[in-house]
Amino acid sequence: MALQIISVLLAYLIFVAVQSTIMIPYFSLSSEISRDYQNRASFNSYRLGFSIFSSIICVTVPGIIVGAFGDQRLGYQIMSLSFGLFFGISILLSGLFAKEEIKSPVVKTKLSFKALFEPLKLKPFRQYLLMFYLCKSRCRL
Repeated sequence: MALQIISVLLAYLIFVAVQSTIMIPYFSLSSEISRDYQNRASFNSYRLGFSIFSSIICVTVPGIIVGAFGDQRLGYQIMSLSFGLFFGISILLSGLFAKEEIKSPVVKTKLSFKALFEPLKLKPFRQYLLMFYLCKSRCRL
């Protein structure tokens, strides 16, 4: 039982880390992609449209995939792999083809362990982290 708890905890921590790595840049991309309000609104409309479309897919398709196989376990594994590939490729394509209009100067710094904790000095970042983890823990109950 202890091994199952540890494995679920590790899987959850990896999930939250990967989700944070993807979602924080995703949410901040619209402010970096254009200075023009109309362009940002247009990009956000496209983003919202694709989000709604993928939400509809995520509600309807799992039952079809799982039901297509006699074994539910196999159906869930194929569903998770297909959704993982679909969304992974989508994120990869977004990263490859989204171009920022706002150019930032290149800053060369050495990577240090101390630099990992610098964002924690920012109060809004700490508040966002607190909200994120509280929401995650409440949503899982």
